[in-house]
Amino acid sequence: MNSSIGYFTLKKVMSSFNNEGKRVRTKTDMSFIKCGEDNFNYPDQDEVKLYGINNFYCIASDDYYL
Repeated sequence: MNSSIGYFTLKKVMSSFNNEGKRVRTKTDMSFIKCGEDNFNYPDQDEVKLYGINNFYCIASDDYYL
């Protein structure tokens, strides 16, 4: 996307409780890269290429869950 129009950010939000029992949220910026053939975990990479998923963007790290 053209940066004069807008931009995307990716954040990981962690929630925990401190010693007083209050909820604490921590936000960390995450980066993303083109999926290519290595970053999209799917057994049939030919199918990934067929649908153009390899040109999409994937999260660069694997220390998250949805």
